[in-house]
Amino acid sequence: MDEEPGAKDWMILGRAVAAVVRFMRHSRGNAMIQFALAGPVFLLLVFIILEDGIVLFTQSILDNATRDAARLVLTGQATSASAFTNKLCAGVGGFIPCASLQYSVKTYPSFPAIYPLTTDSGGNMSPSTSWDANLAGSKYVLVQVAYNRKYWVPWLGKIIGGNKSALLVSTYAFATEPY
Repeated sequence: MDEEPGAKDWMILGRAVAAVVRFMRHSRGNAMIQFALAGPVFLLLVFIILEDGIVLFTQSILDNATRDAARLVLTGQATSASAFTNKLCAGVGGFIPCASLQYSVKTYPSFPAIYPLTTDSGGNMSPSTSWDANLAGSKYVLVQVAYNRKYWVPWLGKIIGGNKSALLVSTYAFATEPY
């Protein structure tokens, strides 16, 4: 039997199409391929959510401890830096290492004279600790406490903010009464 010229090519093409159709119908390994595509994105989002939750919890602890320590300054009970830091360290408990805290307590002649926090190239509060010894009398006081929190997943910090740590700052400004 004589075959037409090119008929063999059509048979090869038909077999190739049939193989592609069989491959497309084949469903083994679909879940693995889908997880390989979607899994890394899902895990990245889970890590970001967990990291941000821990940052918010840490910020809440820092805010509460700063508020309590600033109250000592407001009421005139903290006449030295040691009384302030003792209250601050007691407020953060064991969640934030006390040695990692940076603070600044300064007086100003008026509220408009208060200037914002400054940081150094390492992302730390500059200066790291300062205590204005002249708190007696009616003055405007700014209390700032900072904690440079390292991310638990270091490569996540590069994705979130570009650094391996986040500077958490708690600030309270108030006018003291003469005491």
